[in-house]
Amino acid sequence: MMRTLVAILLFVTASPALADDLDRAIDAYETGEYEAAYELFLPLAEQGDVTAQSHLGEIYLSGQGVEQDIEEGVRWLESAAEAGDTGAKFLLGNVYSAEESGLMDFERALSWYLKAADDGHLIAKYHAARIYDEGLGDVERDQSKALQMYTELAERDYGRALHTLGWYYLNGLGVDLDTDKGFALMKRAADKDIANAQYVLSGLYMLGRGTPKDTEKGIELLQMAAEGGDHIAQHQLGWRYAEGELVDQDDELAFRWYLAAAEQDIVRAQLRVAVFYGSGTGVARDENQAKDWYLRAIDNGGRGEQFTYGWALLMGKGIDRDVEEAAIWIDKAAKEYERRALLTRGVMRILGIGVEWDPYKGFFEDILSAVVTTVLDAVWEIYWFFSRISE
Repeated sequence: MMRTLVAILLFVTASPALADDLDRAIDAYETGEYEAAYELFLPLAEQGDVTAQSHLGEIYLSGQGVEQDIEEGVRWLESAAEAGDTGAKFLLGNVYSAEESGLMDFERALSWYLKAADDGHLIAKYHAARIYDEGLGDVERDQSKALQMYTELAERDYGRALHTLGWYYLNGLGVDLDTDKGFALMKRAADKDIANAQYVLSGLYMLGRGTPKDTEKGIELLQMAAEGGDHIAQHQLGWRYAEGELVDQDDELAFRWYLAAAEQDIVRAQLRVAVFYGSGTGVARDENQAKDWYLRAIDNGGRGEQFTYGWALLMGKGIDRDVEEAAIWIDKAAKEYERRALLTRGVMRILGIGVEWDPYKGFFEDILSAVVTTVLDAVWEIYWFFSRISE
């Protein structure tokens, strides 16, 4: 009896101190003092504090304040999750759905997301719906279950679910096509500052789908989406300012929005930024920047971007003409059967420009290959078209 009383007294007197340590640990974590946070969280986690265990798991996962250790992070998160911590359950779902964690397992991810969703975690429920929707990993695709979850989330006014469900109704994906309902859902998502919903809504206003046509409102929403970080909207806005399409032509604004999209690794925007730097359109001319953006586009794209850069070098478009360097990039694209590259390399071989003179290869290996590739692509497109309309 005496031992029990002593234990109770010790617990009561120690609790305020433990609470103070936890508050200090959380403050240190939130202010970016991760090493101090780690030192404070560790003893609390070892004593079974669920909040400390969850935070410690995050610290190990991110490698902030301590050497990154995914498995140790998972161990602490599982301790917290099994004790009922919703945030830890959600984070475990993230770990098992991320390839970079080295532990990707969509069945386990789904299990943890569903457990967090049962606690009322809306983002976890949305991620679970996406796994069902796409049938990721070994999880069997179940679109009806995904749609049910999207609908439940939309009823709770969750923005991303409103956006997804709106898109499905606009395109008849798993549901009956309903433009009016799709528009209403997309508008609710846009009102919650979902940037891509604002972009889609801008198109609906411009086309008059689900709403009377309103070009001015469409441009306003496109601007909002671009400012909200939607890369498609940024690229389109750049194009509109460059061409003066429904807005006053403005090269500086065109460059600004192309650059914003380019920095999000949008290949077409990176090529436009390269061209703008090369020509000095909307920005001070800078050949080095032009080359850098061409090369970034190649890294994110492929054969088409290789040809575009090679052609710019060949013709001296915005950058110094360099026929030999051009031949290298055009050759790389041609080896991947890029038709324009094959035709260009063929002409270069026939004329001996930048490459060894070889009319035979130029015609039979390059130009003829480009023609055959074009014909085969056309046959495939015709077959695809008729197979679709006959369904």
